[in-house]
Amino acid sequence: MIAGVPLVKLVGEVDHQCGAELYVAVLEALSPGGDQILIDLETCGYLDSAALGVLLRLVGDVRGRGWVGTIAPSRMVLRLFELVGLMGDPDFRVFASLSEARAALRGRDLAEDGEKT
Repeated sequence: MIAGVPLVKLVGEVDHQCGAELYVAVLEALSPGGDQILIDLETCGYLDSAALGVLLRLVGDVRGRGWVGTIAPSRMVLRLFELVGLMGDPDFRVFASLSEARAALRGRDLAEDGEKT
């Protein structure tokens, strides 16, 4: 968890054999009513169409009320995100590193605190 946002770390290759498991694991991490989630791809070198489908479905699940963030996707994975339209989706975010995600979420917490006072 980073600043209250669940973090799921993917390791290795994510293909059709684990796509359904991935969706269940991400939904469990998101928790009922959750609206933001981070997926760490730093040690994940490959996502197939099933994994991309999970990300697309997850973005649809939080559409308009939250976002799905990815951390440190490879250049190849970034290209896939571009091809399927995720890079232009306002409910999808890409962070270059875990530290960048932490900084962005800390900034969000500070902005929210400022708005409340």
